[in-house]
This record gives sequence, C-alpha cells and structure tokens, in this order.
Amino acid sequence: PPHRIDLLPGGVDTDLFSPGPPCRARFGWPPDALLVFAACRLVEKKGLPLLFDALVQLAPRWPRLCLAIAGDGPQRSRLVSLAHSLGLSS
Repeated sequence: PPHRIDLLPGGVDTDLFSPGPPCRARFGWPPDALLVFAACRLVEKKGLPLLFDALVQLAPRWPRLCLAIAGDGPQRSRLVSLAHSLGLSS
C-alpha cells in the first residue's frame, strides 16, 4: 500500500557516470560489448565463482559478453586463477 512506501531519493548522475566509448576504449571492450560490471570486496560470501560459472555458460550464446570486476580482497589471487582456468581472463 502507498502509505507503507518510503521514497529514498538519490542515485547516480548518468550524464557524468556512463559507460560511453572512452571507457570501453580504455579497457579494450568492443563498442558493441554486453558489459557486466561488479564492484565489490573480493571475499567468499560475494559468490564471484558462481558469476564466473554463469559467464562460461552464457559466453557461447552471447560472445560479446564482457565481465569487469572492480575491487580487492583476500580472494583476489584465487579469483584470478579461477578466471584463467575457465578461459575468462582475456
């Protein structure tokens, strides 16, 4: 019901923060790439290996799919190794 809804204004200025061509070119993503972006601390509870497994399954159907992860944490080296072993490191 409307009386139980609270609006929390805020968000991101999409004119200032948008994944336009300069960002794509800087990181080598094709202009028509489908981007998946995760910004998080690299810890086990985030479930990033599950995301990697999903990308492996989705890649044949969507070859333009790109994943970018921004973050750091104790699982970083494990995740880098996993990405290499799954063929996701390119």
